[in-house]
Amino acid sequence: MKVQRLITEALALTADERLLLIEELLSNEQSEATELDEKWGILATKRLAEVQAGQVQAGLGVDVFNRIRNRLSHSNGPHCADS
Repeated sequence: MKVQRLITEALALTADERLLLIEELLSNEQSEATELDEKWGILATKRLAEVQAGQVQAGLGVDVFNRIRNRLSHSNGPHCADS
């Protein structure tokens, strides 16, 4: 499966399903970044609770990144090159 197709399918998941996917990916990762993984899990859980409580509205990642790129392209600050 191509990475872009996987990303597209992941973005189509519900917030609960995305959180489960994230947790599975992190739990299978044999990384030395255990502390970072724990912090990400806490943040993801907090964000999910905010979405479920109606405090924030979930958006597609592609839309978020497009807004960030647009802001960066109109600013004088440093920005990352496209990969």
